[in-house]
Amino acid sequence: MLILRGHLGPVRALAYSPDGRALVSGSEDRTIKLWNFATGQVRYGLAGHEADVRAVAFSPDARRLASGSWDGTLRVWKVRKLLQGLGDGSLRNWLVEPRVRPLGTNLGGGVWCVAFAPDGSSLATGCTDGSAHLWHLTADEAKHFPLRGHRWPVSAVCFSPNGKWLATAGHDRTVRLWDASLGRDPATLPGHTDWVRALAFSPDSKTLASAGDDRVVRLWDVASRAERTILAGHTNAICHLVFSADGCSLTTAGADETVRVWDLVTGRERRVFDWGIGRVFSVAVAPDGMTAAAGGSNNEIVVWDLDAVD
Repeated sequence: MLILRGHLGPVRALAYSPDGRALVSGSEDRTIKLWNFATGQVRYGLAGHEADVRAVAFSPDARRLASGSWDGTLRVWKVRKLLQGLGDGSLRNWLVEPRVRPLGTNLGGGVWCVAFAPDGSSLATGCTDGSAHLWHLTADEAKHFPLRGHRWPVSAVCFSPNGKWLATAGHDRTVRLWDASLGRDPATLPGHTDWVRALAFSPDSKTLASAGDDRVVRLWDVASRAERTILAGHTNAICHLVFSADGCSLTTAGADETVRVWDLVTGRERRVFDWGIGRVFSVAVAPDGMTAAAGGSNNEIVVWDLDAVD
């Protein structure tokens, strides 16, 4: 197990690079950090956001890193040379989301979540004003399409690995499934009784997992839109979740200060981790399925070997 220390605020977002050799984190300290696994030290820091960084995502080709912040902006960074250990990186200024309307003193306006499409040609964002957006990217610009339907803040967006579907979810307790290429005619998946914070598709794109403040994970059959299974065990909100590379297990991060690994064949917990990092806001699994990382409210990141689960 490796503990990564360097952030001065809770760690809200984590993502592995596509080759699994780098981990990026976003924090309430307004910074983004790329970590060196060999030393446990920060390799590079990216500064520029003026409020909490709530989302980070690598493009599939690892050339770009998208970050969303409660300062109301979406930023896309050129990071290929950073990952190769060269240069200082630079900011792509052509993709900046307009500032969104504040929603009360406890939220403020901002970008809550971001995800790249599997082919890297598009990305999606969800915002605290209840809006979601689909961006089609070109070499010089980004064409913007609003996704209308949610009534409250959108806190999770996720593309299916086959590129066919885009899922969104948020405070209105619903999950919506969109045609990823058109962004039209969403199907609504009801069932959650509270704010939905997290979404993830299985590697085969056949299952969608959703979770949030009602403390359960719901597994949906994408083809039929039917709820298949409920996973219960967390004692507080589930903040994030991710499938294993083989689709046989699901890792969830909770405000109950635990990370739980679920066996999706039996529907049972395989392991519960409590490292004392506070509320666990984010979790990521490496592309090879060998390691995972979790970020907590005490500003630390835990990286562990998934073999320890068995």
